[in-house]
Amino acid sequence: MECLGLIGFFLALLVLLLYICADSCRRKDFLQATVALAFAGVLFSSIGYAMFGSSQNVENIWGLGREVGWSMGVAIAGTVFYAFGGIMLIVQLIK
Repeated sequence: MECLGLIGFFLALLVLLLYICADSCRRKDFLQATVALAFAGVLFSSIGYAMFGSSQNVENIWGLGREVGWSMGVAIAGTVFYAFGGIMLIVQLIK
């Protein structure tokens, strides 16, 4: 699920760059596609976080359980910022 979210984020970024840089792509449907891809990425990432967080705490051979590290925190913060960016894209779409 995290990989699907990451693919959605990259596709949204690619379509947004096309929207910004190419004059022929400066249409409303490109902005709508960016919003849809951004929120699809947020949805898949959130499902991935929930799946990771709800997995049982299984100990490995060294006796250490599954821990949520700093990288998970950075990924969650990035997803929150991506959701905020999607909201700002909706505001731009309404204008």
